[in-house]
Amino acid sequence: QQQECQKMLFMLKKHKAAGAFVHPVTYETFGDPALWEKYQQVVTNPMDLITICDKLKSKSYETPFDLKKDVAQIFENCYNFNYAVDPVYVNAKELQKAFMKRWLAFEKRFLLEPQDVVTLDDVWSRVVKFVQTLSAHESYTFLKNELSKSGGIGFDVSPVIQKLETKEYTDPMQVRDELRFQFQAMLNEVEGNALFHDKGQAFNKTFQELWREEEIERKFSKCSLASPAPTKKLEEAPAPPAGVSDSPEKSQDASKPKG
Repeated sequence: QQQECQKMLFMLKKHKAAGAFVHPVTYETFGDPALWEKYQQVVTNPMDLITICDKLKSKSYETPFDLKKDVAQIFENCYNFNYAVDPVYVNAKELQKAFMKRWLAFEKRFLLEPQDVVTLDDVWSRVVKFVQTLSAHESYTFLKNELSKSGGIGFDVSPVIQKLETKEYTDPMQVRDELRFQFQAMLNEVEGNALFHDKGQAFNKTFQELWREEEIERKFSKCSLASPAPTKKLEEAPAPPAGVSDSPEKSQDASKPKG
């Protein structure tokens, strides 16, 4: 198994998409203090192929599954920090496909019982749950209705729901990124309006917390990347009954680094 793991890592290091994942990410990787600081805030468990190779040589892994976990950590870090359209993100997916194909053959050869198996259907189910929870939040109803009354852009998850139903998304993080852009546009629009801005910032914080709870990047980093988007029909959560209190939450800094 040790020899096969070494071959697997050699294959990954030589892969055409591996460039950004071979060596540790450092300040020199960015050349920008602010971007490096953001990376350190987002990526709390950095990992790279050279580090994994060194750990394998020093027999730091008790089982091959420990090695697999570290490889998946590389992908998870990339998905957390980058947008789905970024070239480095696309490369991470290509490398993940190559790794998982090799890993599944490795499991079969050595008759290993699969552990911590995650499918894309599982990931999409988490995305669906997230969107439904977000649309049911009282702040969403307030912002959607009140901003539309004032003729503003507002915040609307209906297009996201429609795209999920028609399978326009090819990657779960496209949902996350589209909602991020909506939040930024909304906050820019309501700048100067204390009520709407505070409400928007608080809801943005809720959005980030709900997304993190689903661990979608972590789950996605363990998939074989072969299943389509969900077929489950989605519906936007109904508005709360009339008379439900919707006082603005305390203003909070909801800014989040790119990731």
